[in-house]
Amino acid sequence: MDTDSNSCMIQRDVDLTEANTLRLSSTAAAKITIQSIDDLHTAFQFHRSEKIPLRPLGDGSNVILGSFINACILDIAIKGIEVVNEDHDNVWVKVGAGENWHEWVSYALSNSWFGLENLALIPGRVGASPIQNIGAYGVEVASYIDSVQFIDLHPSIDRLESVKNYNNKQCLFSYRNSIFKEKNNHRLIVSVTFRLAKSFTAQLSYPALCDAIDKLQLSCPNADDVFSSVVNLRNSKLPNPYEIPNVGSFFKNIEVDSPTLNRLLTKHSSMPYFSLPNADDKPLFKIPSAWLIEYCGYKGRREGCLAMHAKQALVLTNLAKVKDGEGLSAEDVLKFSTGIVHSVYQEFGLSLEIEPQQINE
Repeated sequence: MDTDSNSCMIQRDVDLTEANTLRLSSTAAAKITIQSIDDLHTAFQFHRSEKIPLRPLGDGSNVILGSFINACILDIAIKGIEVVNEDHDNVWVKVGAGENWHEWVSYALSNSWFGLENLALIPGRVGASPIQNIGAYGVEVASYIDSVQFIDLHPSIDRLESVKNYNNKQCLFSYRNSIFKEKNNHRLIVSVTFRLAKSFTAQLSYPALCDAIDKLQLSCPNADDVFSSVVNLRNSKLPNPYEIPNVGSFFKNIEVDSPTLNRLLTKHSSMPYFSLPNADDKPLFKIPSAWLIEYCGYKGRREGCLAMHAKQALVLTNLAKVKDGEGLSAEDVLKFSTGIVHSVYQEFGLSLEIEPQQINE
C-alpha cells in the first residue's frame, strides 16, 4: 500500500468481492479512492508511471467484474450538491458523482425539486446514472439531466485537462445507453447537473405504479405518494442486493417493430407489449424480457449457486456463500445467462442483451 504526498492512498492487489453487488470473486491490480479532482491527478500520475489503465467503479451495482482486472480501480467518491441556476419553473442542481443515488432522490424531494420520484431506491451512485440512462416505472433519468461534467482519461493524453461538459443532446441518450457506455469510453464522470421542476406532475404511465396509486384512493396523489409507492413496489419485487447479491435487471427489455410483433402474437397471443414513442414515426413496441424468460421456464430456476429470482425473472441472483469458499466468477454468470439467451432465441427468435457492463481488464 502506497501513499503519495497528497495522502491519496493507493492500494495494491485489492479484493473487489465486496465492491460489486453481484459479489463475484474479483481482484484488481490497484485501487484509489477519488474524492476530488486533485485525487484524479494523483491517479493519472500513477497510471503514467506504472503504465496501468484506469477503470472507474462506484458501488459496483451494474457491473460484471472479471476474475482479475489488470487496472487501477477508481472508487469515485466525489460529493456535493449545489444549486447552480433557477427560474420560475425549474431548478438546476449539480450533484457530485459519488453521492448515493437514492439519498439524492430523497434530498431533491425534501427540497420540492420534482421529477426523480419514480427512480427511487435504484442502487448505485449519481455518477453511474447517465452511463446506462437508468430508468424505472415509466421514467428515464435522461429526461432530467441537463448536462454531465467529466474528465477525459484517454490513454493517448500526456496530462489531465480541465473538466469538460456535455449537454443532454451530446450524451446521446437512448434506452439503457449513452455515450458514456460505449466500449472504449474514456470519460470519467465527476458530476451531473439535473434540471428539476418546482411543481409536481405525477408520472403514472407504468401499470404497476398506477395500480399502486389507485389502491391509495387519493383524489390527487403528491410526490411523496409516488415516491413511497415506488419504494414499496421495489421492495416487494426486487431483492436487496446487500442481502441477496444481484445487479437488478440483468437483461434489457426488447424493442421490436410492427411486423416482428405481429409474428410473435400469432403464436403467443397472451404476450404483453407496450407502445414506444419513436422519432422516425415507425411504430415500436417494448416486450418485457421478464415475460419471455418466465415463459422459457427460468423464473425461480436455479443452477448451482445462480438463480433467476422467484418474484422477478429479470433478476439474476448469486446464492453462493462466499465465506465458505463458494465464490463465483464472471465466467459462471455468463455461462448461466447464455443458456437463458439461447432458450429465448430458440422460442421467440429474439436476442436478449445483458444490461450490466462487463469489466474484464
